[in-house]
Amino acid sequence: MTLQSALLNEVKTVEHGFGTLSEPLPPFALEKWDDRPSWKQVHGTGIAWVNQARQECGDVDALVTQSPLLPIAVVTADCVPLLFVHRSGRSIAAVHAGWRGTLARITEKLWSHLTERGENPKEWLAAIGPCIGPCCYEVSQELIETFQSGFPEVPSHLWNPQERRLDLAALNRETLLQIGIGEVDLVRSCTRCSTSPKFYSYRRGDRESRQYSAIRICDSL
Repeated sequence: MTLQSALLNEVKTVEHGFGTLSEPLPPFALEKWDDRPSWKQVHGTGIAWVNQARQECGDVDALVTQSPLLPIAVVTADCVPLLFVHRSGRSIAAVHAGWRGTLARITEKLWSHLTERGENPKEWLAAIGPCIGPCCYEVSQELIETFQSGFPEVPSHLWNPQERRLDLAALNRETLLQIGIGEVDLVRSCTRCSTSPKFYSYRRGDRESRQYSAIRICDSL
């Protein structure tokens, strides 16, 4: 099975899905999967605008396109996948945000990029997909303090609900709301401990396998 966001499903000209262990790639993406761009996620803040099939995008953690039928995706196994849709269905984006990308504010950099192209965040919807939750994501106190310094505008109890536990999904949600994204959907499911559905999880020992979070604009646009 794959998971979907009820919010993104409101845009009828766009298809999307968050992969799971049993179905790592959302089925709709199979049709044109050979046309997907080539990219390498490096836990950074690089952004690529995808204009053609099989485009070489290099080292990036965010992809944006307005090309119908061209799937874009990110791969995760505990990190945060984010999918974005313009309310009109004319533009989409996919972002990979681990703790490094979140700390480096990849979503803010994406929106700085899109704003330069005339986009208004209020006209966009976002869905945050399954990732490791605060139930399982124990980190060092040093990293917690680093996040406290990096996000002084976000109350720490929202993303640090327990001692040395990090809630990356909640932090990304707060960041998107502060950016001004029209609506944000949080598809809650911990990739490490969820049993229905199950996911690949780096912290659980899945070092080589991942699931895809994919999105595309339909040809009926």
